[in-house]
Amino acid sequence: MRALGLIMLILALFVAGCGGGDDDDGDTARVTPTPTQPAPEPTPEDITCDEAAYTPEPGDSYAHPSENFYPPDADNAPSPADLEHLIAADNAIVVTYPANAPEEALTMLSEWSARQTASVVLADPSPDAPPLRAKIATAQLTCDGVDEAQLQAFADQRGEQPVQPHDEDRE
Repeated sequence: MRALGLIMLILALFVAGCGGGDDDDGDTARVTPTPTQPAPEPTPEDITCDEAAYTPEPGDSYAHPSENFYPPDADNAPSPADLEHLIAADNAIVVTYPANAPEEALTMLSEWSARQTASVVLADPSPDAPPLRAKIATAQLTCDGVDEAQLQAFADQRGEQPVQPHDEDRE
């Protein structure tokens, strides 16, 4: 019983010491919440890219895209079969970005694709899409951010390979 009384006394002192009363004498410190800032976008020196071997798997059915850049909500984006054909037969680079990419990344990718030969840039609808993925006939580049210099160096690996004739017998 004595232990219970001691616990009750300690508990009462604790509550009293924590400002359990209603008195407002101005000595109480107030915490003002501060808004949190979004994490800054990675800078090029913070962005890492990994390159791996890649082999496209083109099918028999394909269409050449009408644009170099497709915004996230484009309803006329090329199909996966179209993209595989472009990589394998047209020495193209295909770049994907997540559908929720920031506006700065979309602007940079749109401007970059306008300066390229045989390039298609479009959204990857998968929820776990990396910030940037690029594919050419021999390799795939996956980056944790959008870095134009690394993307261009990867695109330049295509060299001046000739395009394979492949549309003569199509109607």
